[in-house]
Amino acid sequence: MTTPATSTTTAIQTRPARFIPRVFISHSERDNDFGIALAHCLAAEVGRPGAVWYDVLGRPPQPGEQTWTGGLVAGDYWMDQIVREIAARNVVVVLLTPDAVASPWVQEEIRLAIQEKNDRTRAEPMVIIPVLRQTCDVSKLLGLIQYITYLPGNDARTDRRAYTDLLAAIRRGKTDERPATIALGPPLDFAALPNPERFVGRVDDLAWAMARLRAGGGSVTAITAVSGLGGIGKSALAGVAVRRLYDEGRFHDGVVVADCLGKSDALAVLRDALLRFVPPGASADILPDSATAPQLATAALRLLRGKDALLVFDNVEPELDANALLAPLRETGVPVLLTARHGLPVAPDARRELALLPESDARDLFASAYGLASANAFSPTDRAAVERIITALDRHTLAVRLAAAEAADLKRDLAKFAAELETQPLRITGSDGQRAVEESLLRSIRTLPTDARRLFAALAVVPTPEFGRNAAIAIAAGLGIAPPEDAVDLLVRRALLDTSLDTTTPEGSDRERLRLHPLLRALAANMTDDATAAAAALALAAFYADYAIATPDAAKAPDAENIAGMLDWAHASAPDDARDRLVARLCMGMRNYWRDRWRTYNSLRCLPWGIDAAERIAIATGQRDNDLFTARLQLAYATALLVAGKVPLAEEYINQSLTTWREEHDLRSEGVALGILGDILRLRGDLAGAQANFERYLRIMQDIGATREEGVALGKLGSLVQHQGRLDAAEIYFQQSLTIRREAQDQHGEGVMLSGLGQIALRRGQFNDAERYFQESLVIAREVQSRQGEGMVLAQLGVIAKAREQWEEAEAYYRQGLIVLNEVQDAANYAGVAMSCGELLILHRGNRDEGCALLQQAIAIYHAMGVPDEAQARETARRLGCDVE
Repeated sequence: MTTPATSTTTAIQTRPARFIPRVFISHSERDNDFGIALAHCLAAEVGRPGAVWYDVLGRPPQPGEQTWTGGLVAGDYWMDQIVREIAARNVVVVLLTPDAVASPWVQEEIRLAIQEKNDRTRAEPMVIIPVLRQTCDVSKLLGLIQYITYLPGNDARTDRRAYTDLLAAIRRGKTDERPATIALGPPLDFAALPNPERFVGRVDDLAWAMARLRAGGGSVTAITAVSGLGGIGKSALAGVAVRRLYDEGRFHDGVVVADCLGKSDALAVLRDALLRFVPPGASADILPDSATAPQLATAALRLLRGKDALLVFDNVEPELDANALLAPLRETGVPVLLTARHGLPVAPDARRELALLPESDARDLFASAYGLASANAFSPTDRAAVERIITALDRHTLAVRLAAAEAADLKRDLAKFAAELETQPLRITGSDGQRAVEESLLRSIRTLPTDARRLFAALAVVPTPEFGRNAAIAIAAGLGIAPPEDAVDLLVRRALLDTSLDTTTPEGSDRERLRLHPLLRALAANMTDDATAAAAALALAAFYADYAIATPDAAKAPDAENIAGMLDWAHASAPDDARDRLVARLCMGMRNYWRDRWRTYNSLRCLPWGIDAAERIAIATGQRDNDLFTARLQLAYATALLVAGKVPLAEEYINQSLTTWREEHDLRSEGVALGILGDILRLRGDLAGAQANFERYLRIMQDIGATREEGVALGKLGSLVQHQGRLDAAEIYFQQSLTIRREAQDQHGEGVMLSGLGQIALRRGQFNDAERYFQESLVIAREVQSRQGEGMVLAQLGVIAKAREQWEEAEAYYRQGLIVLNEVQDAANYAGVAMSCGELLILHRGNRDEGCALLQQAIAIYHAMGVPDEAQARETARRLGCDVE
């Protein structure tokens, strides 16, 4: 790798934004031969795992092909998966043939793609590319979009030209159609509501709910409440109604779903829901942590008035004050939907209690859970028995589903099964209705074999209702159940666990997801004895400790909350002989995940636990490996402290870590520590010391061949010389780092370097070029979930808007950047953006009070950090007439 000092690379003045393709191929199943071959070719060209998705089961790569990860996996609910994939893609290639024209599935995929293309809330464009594979009536599908001709029988040259044109269109995207700025887009929490594969019955209830929500809006908030027994289908009804209304074009300003299960603080629930609607123009302190009801009402009006949005509060508990929850929303005009087991304080015409299923619907539900298309598939004898079963279960939704799954799994004689249920029929009447339902569900649970019943009860220790199959297997193994896989599979067959497949995570992660219904989860918790719960928790914590260390960070997101919950358990309740090992390993496994996703709060709270645990293990064992374990955690904690602005403490921990690495002659870790120490020196204004550390860091990584870290070191040097005003040298460093990070498929680092190149273009006054760089960096930041990167790019877009004298737009970008940087607790960058925003508010927005408040915040942060930027912040505040203590 050529070093910046000797490189002859010339500066690049302009560069179009890089379109990162994620391709969906729509086709008729009769065109699979061509489609699969095309998918493999495109995947190899694009060169990113999962970049091409084709809805058939994959096949092993053929000679010359790279592994292709797109496509359905056995067990997928294929239509749901297709809907999710189209929404997540930015290119849809449609193979046009007579079979495709005649296929309703292809037409539906095109409809979904066009819907995405026309969705003004998308952060990036949707590109639709028709490929004419056989002569057909194109106008029936995509007559207004230019297609690529790729007909069979063409000569090789024509085929190559067609393929080249297709590849160019995919790589190029439609960057010319990209708006000047990228909209943040509204929240759309559809995943938080059930999306039943088959929604049975409830025709009148669904029509009522949709009519209520469809008529919502105006100057007064329309409240709609759906109540009913647990397990009767309230959340499923809400999920279907909201999705159908969104498809009609409603709620384009956002849908927020708040799960209220187990929550009693109404103001906290409402604050968290409103935070989802905070737009670029909102103040960073519009919703303080301890917001009062009047503050929430003011914020709600500011955020929601005039919006076509929806708030859903699901599973409202009796302990949660519904009046306190709703009062601040009364004048927003945004409709609100609530679900609860108990009656809610709303007008009679605004509430509906779900009744038991009609007989025909209950029959169809039983048939579906039994594995049949409809109740008509039963023999006359069995059909009569089914009638008796659903009557004995009082047509309760969850009870019927569990009974059907039990009968199918055990191959029960349905007439005998009906007779058994009739000896103790479910009668849902009066105040004991919920208890009767629970007893009925417990009957289904008691029919499980002993080991499966123990496992079901033990699943209550999992911190959230959703978890991976491997985690459940680990719990079963920890309870001594053999074989553990069979017990988990039995719970799935009995419908006690719902299952799905998460294809968004890498292979090898816990992709098969299981979900425990809230009512069943509560029953499980009541069934769990202390000894079983302790054994299950210990097994789960041990599983997650190993899983967190062995699994790539990209795969940890679905289980991050469960892992954090088990870390809390391990720290507080694990047996003495296991506590330190579990806490240290859980922290080790999550440290980089927390760092890269800017979970600064988790790092600051938990890493000291891990360091203390690792130190105790090192002292007890006398093994040097455990000292290295401690040093790695110290390094991670120092990074978090630096982000939070606790500079002296960060330096203390980095020096402790550095001493260990030097004693052990661990050059790689020493280099990383030197890089962080250089960051500290730079903050303190010691630019020469910072440069010496960065250069030493770079030399070490070049000497040992650590390419990715070499790219990091080059980026740090680029930022330093840019700060010194040496833009040409900075650009060379950034370009070299960008090349390395792309070769290493380090998307996060790629986004950081693109932002650095944008800053150089900005300082040169090349605003259009800077904007393109920042937009591309923003796309990557959101793709890799780097909230800090997103916050910084938003602030830089504010700088561009300010330079163009677009004062309102600049304020909007600055404010959103402040919100994000405050969220990730990035103290130093928050202070810098606060200074810029405060100056803008005073000079160009006529808002002196808030502008001075932001400048005072910056001064306080810099003072706490002990860095020389405090002097500049004070001088700026004085110059603008703000009071400075």
